Amino acid sequence: MNSPHTYPNRARRVLLCAAPLAVLALPAMAHPTADAFIALLEERGATIVSQGQVVADDHQVLLNDVEATLNGRADHVLKFGRIALSDAEVGSDGGLSASAVAIENFMQGQPDLDFHAERILLTNLHVPTQSPMMRTGTRELFEFETAAVQNALFQDYTSGATVPVSQIAIELTPASPKTSMGEQAQVSVSGVQVDFTALSDRQRAALDKLGIDELELSGTINGRWQQTTGTLDIEPLTVTANKYATLRLSTTIEGLDEDILAQFQRLAQQEQTLALDLFQGVNLVDLTLVLENEGDLETLLDAEAEARGQTRTKMAQHTTETLEHYLAPFQAPEFKEQLLAATATFLQEPKSFQLKLAPAAPVTFEQVFGTIMLSPSSLPYLLGASIHANSQ
Repeated sequence: MNSPHTYPNRARRVLLCAAPLAVLALPAMAHPTADAFIALLEERGATIVSQGQVVADDHQVLLNDVEATLNGRADHVLKFGRIALSDAEVGSDGGLSASAVAIENFMQGQPDLDFHAERILLTNLHVPTQSPMMRTGTRELFEFETAAVQNALFQDYTSGATVPVSQIAIELTPASPKTSMGEQAQVSVSGVQVDFTALSDRQRAALDKLGIDELELSGTINGRWQQTTGTLDIEPLTVTANKYATLRLSTTIEGLDEDILAQFQRLAQQEQTLALDLFQGVNLVDLTLVLENEGDLETLLDAEAEARGQTRTKMAQHTTETLEHYLAPFQAPEFKEQLLAATATFLQEPKSFQLKLAPAAPVTFEQVFGTIMLSPSSLPYLLGASIHANSQ
């Protein structure tokens, strides 16, 4: 993936729209590329309210001040301050492709949530017409190779939270001719500022007790999906609370073919609970979950021990004894021993805490759910579970 501040040469041209150009100023809706872009927005439920001037040269088309409502609702608003499309082509079916796109001052708003972005950059954009996609039962908005969303702001009017995000970056492999889905993705999110004013009194009190007065989050995910086998490899997914801790997840899952993924997507769009029968052919191959100290986690543990009126050693002992009490009915002695020892070690010297699942053979998620309900003590044996602290 390109660094957050570098882009391919073909994409760099789209950032130079402020430079002097030999351009032709056109009235709104007077350029084939602009017409196609607006038509594709309308096909996806937009009603254009206003549009500013269109400016074009041999390589670039600029659309200014586009404003629309969505799905026939005046309180669902879509705004583009400026859209720059480089080397754009309009297909015979009305689809639109561009080597690079830069969108400035983007906003999508509705009564309970607004999203603002200072800049959105994309490469190898393709926006298909919806009609052929509707026949396959999918409703994808567009395809691209790389994307970067810079200086974004989420405003949740339900909770009152205002969450700024420095950057969201995405890189996808092109979808194969036989599938609508890419096979590899890299996504990173940085500079997520937690809005403490939107937290409950209890949550703020808990953070105050630990001495946390600000919190910045970041995350990455690298995933590869093999369409022919339905195998998903995540290596890794990370979530970092800057200065404190990072959580890393790596896993391999089999059986996630395109049909299963499409069913998951349809259920999610319908806000329905996932049906257990979808998991019959989905297998867990392995999973590793690691919590790593980023420097200040020890300070948080000291603050927690002090709030309890204990030393950290005493807190570790008390926590381990409490955990042992709750695990008494759990008939998996080796796993319990590992868990208790790892907990005590990590609380006294927090470096890393690792859970690893390595079943002897892939296990269906349906089997995992059944074991949890019928025989939870046998779950560590089924999954080949092990727990360690401060291991390399």
